Amino acid sequence: MSNPSTLASNPFQSDTLGIVLAHGKAINACRRHLPHWLAVCDRLVFFTPVDDRLSSPDFVEYSVGKSAAYSPETNLRTREALRFAAFTTYRYVALFEYDSFLLGPVPSEAIASDACAPLCYDPESKKFKGPFFAMFPMLFTRRALWDVVEVMDKLPLDAEGGFTDRYIGHALAQAKLNIHDLRASPENAALVYAKNTIDQKDWPDALKAYAGGAYWTHGVKDAATLDQLTRARQRFLAPLKKAVPARTGSLT
Repeated sequence: MSNPSTLASNPFQSDTLGIVLAHGKAINACRRHLPHWLAVCDRLVFFTPVDDRLSSPDFVEYSVGKSAAYSPETNLRTREALRFAAFTTYRYVALFEYDSFLLGPVPSEAIASDACAPLCYDPESKKFKGPFFAMFPMLFTRRALWDVVEVMDKLPLDAEGGFTDRYIGHALAQAKLNIHDLRASPENAALVYAKNTIDQKDWPDALKAYAGGAYWTHGVKDAATLDQLTRARQRFLAPLKKAVPARTGSLT
């Protein structure tokens, strides 16, 4: 299954495993986002709570821990999802929450790093130990995941209050990886539009961001918002596609 909204075929797709952190109540969102995940991944594996599974033949699913937001159970599931990915033969791993996806290709500069994600620094926070949290989606080399999981094995399961993005960010910092921060420059930051939830009141800002080229997104939980963003992405791509000269002559 391919995604018609991507700019071009992703050269890393065949060597990328997608991991989706999800739960049973999000099954409709998972079905809607499936083609966008598959546009950048060769294979998808879903990790869910044991008591809130997707339970559908449409998904390859492993269940770890119980359903409890911001808890040791959440950290356990995240850690074991990354451990699973580290034992595969894929070169790259894309990590999604059920409401995050890419509506465009993986940036080539991201692949040159151990990990890639939009990072948010919060130096004034006394509640969390990590210097930043990582926003979904995230991209890792599989080799780097060994270092991340090794750190997670040493952290208490209630690290960072069970906030997944902070738990991963803390582990990334402890592992001392080379991280490509998508928010580190204006050009890369323009690719990102992410919130906890993008709803109708956020559409003007989201569509403005997408008109400027954004496609790295978190917070899409409903079909109407997905439709707005995919249409905006298609409008952004339309003049770019027209600018590509058509091939002429024989291919033989």
